[in-house]
Amino acid sequence: MDTEILRKLDLTENEIKAYLALLELGPSPATRLAKHANIHRSKAYDSLQRLIAKGLVHYTVQNFRKIFVANSVDALRRVVLEKEQKLNAQKAAVERLLPLLAQLEKTKTEESSSNVYEGLNGIKVFHNQILSKIQKEDSLAILGIPRAANELLEGFLMEFHVERVRRGVSTRLLYSYEARDKVIERKKLKHTQARYLDALFQTPATILLCDGTIGIISFHPRPVCYEIKNADLYPGFLTYFELLWSHSHE
Repeated sequence: MDTEILRKLDLTENEIKAYLALLELGPSPATRLAKHANIHRSKAYDSLQRLIAKGLVHYTVQNFRKIFVANSVDALRRVVLEKEQKLNAQKAAVERLLPLLAQLEKTKTEESSSNVYEGLNGIKVFHNQILSKIQKEDSLAILGIPRAANELLEGFLMEFHVERVRRGVSTRLLYSYEARDKVIERKKLKHTQARYLDALFQTPATILLCDGTIGIISFHPRPVCYEIKNADLYPGFLTYFELLWSHSHE
């Protein structure tokens, strides 16, 4: 007999043997059942107790002895129904829990995470991700923009700013001294302020700040962008930007 279905109902191997033996023998004491099922008497007794708990077996007392009786096979339908109800309850519980777990995962991710984007395409991917998430109420601050950024990515950066302007996102751009000629051009864009740093203030990399995200971009010796999301670091970088902005030139 294929007993796989009984295993799927969470019956152990000994419980299956005991249950089938009772169906074959009819009402029986544990000793007779154990012998017929070829399992140890103590294990047979334990299995019978669990079968009773599952509603598949009951017992009577005859001459001070327990006589075990298999319940009607219809009892299996009840076991299946109970298992189904339990699974449905678990499914409902999981469905209620998933939004909370997703929120925890999101919070954890937002609290601290980092990514590395290599090459010019990687830098473009980072900018596009910023663009995909930015909202009108957000603001963008970029400092230390070098001449290399415009030489290598001018077409892409212009498209970035056009889309950003279309969404009405306010932006402050702080160029390095060597790229100060871009200030006049960028000022022509709506929702845009542009300045340049004094020659004495040289930043080792471009820093982009937007809604808790820090992007540190370097073009030498190879283009690379480090994305950092950290609630503790972000205010410090923003303060650094404000300090340099206050000492910049229009």
